[in-house]
Amino acid sequence: NDQDVWKIPLIMTINGEKKTILMTEKSMTLEDDIPENVVINVNKEASSFIRVKYSKELLNRLLSEENKKYLSPTDLRAIQNDIYFLGSQQIGGYTLADWLNLIFDWYLKNAALDGALFQDIFRILNKLSPIINKLGLSDKYGQKIEEFCLKYWDSHICNHSLLHSLKTYLCAHT
Repeated sequence: NDQDVWKIPLIMTINGEKKTILMTEKSMTLEDDIPENVVINVNKEASSFIRVKYSKELLNRLLSEENKKYLSPTDLRAIQNDIYFLGSQQIGGYTLADWLNLIFDWYLKNAALDGALFQDIFRILNKLSPIINKLGLSDKYGQKIEEFCLKYWDSHICNHSLLHSLKTYLCAHT
C-alpha cells in the first residue's frame, strides 16, 4: 500500500560522531539540521535499506582526502550504489556520467576495494559497456575501464588468463 510508511532507524555520522534517528516519513531532508562545512555519512555501514541523495557538495566532503579513512568498504559500496541508482534514473541532478566519474576519478585513485564492492562495480560496468559503445564513448571510457580492471582484478582474482579474457571482452564491448 502506497500509504504505508515504515519507521526506519537510521545510523549516521556527523563529523565522525555517531547519531541514530528514526525516519517516520517517506522521505526526509536533513539540510536544516546540518551545520555548514560538516562531513556527514547518512547511512553509516549501510545500516538501513534506503537510498541517500547527497548534494554534490556533501558528497565531495564525504569523499574528501581527510575523511576517506573513515569510510568502510560497506560505506563505499552504499555510496556508489546510491550514485548509480540516482544517475540511472536521473534523480537529483545525477547522471550515469557522475557514477562513472566517481568510479574512475575517486574509487580508482583512492579506495582499497573489497571483493563485494569490486563485484558491484564490475557488474555495473558490464551492464554499461554496450551503452558506452553505442553512444560512441569507447575512447573516453574504454581505457579507464581497462585501468580499473588491471588495478583491481589482479588483486582479487590473481588469474592472469582470466584478466586477459576479461580485458578482451571489455575491449570488444566498449
